[in-house]
Amino acid sequence: MKISDKELMDAYAAALKLALDNEFLQLLEEEIDKRNLRHLIENYSVKQ
Repeated sequence: MKISDKELMDAYAAALKLALDNEFLQLLEEEIDKRNLRHLIENYSVKQ
């Protein structure tokens, strides 16, 4: 089952907000990179 891009980015934003483990953040970032969504990280980081 694949989550949507929005769900992935929302999970990333939540992980940042909750200061989850760096390894988990790295896994999310790897998937973000696979989907070529890296440019959206700044938008989600700024909202924190």
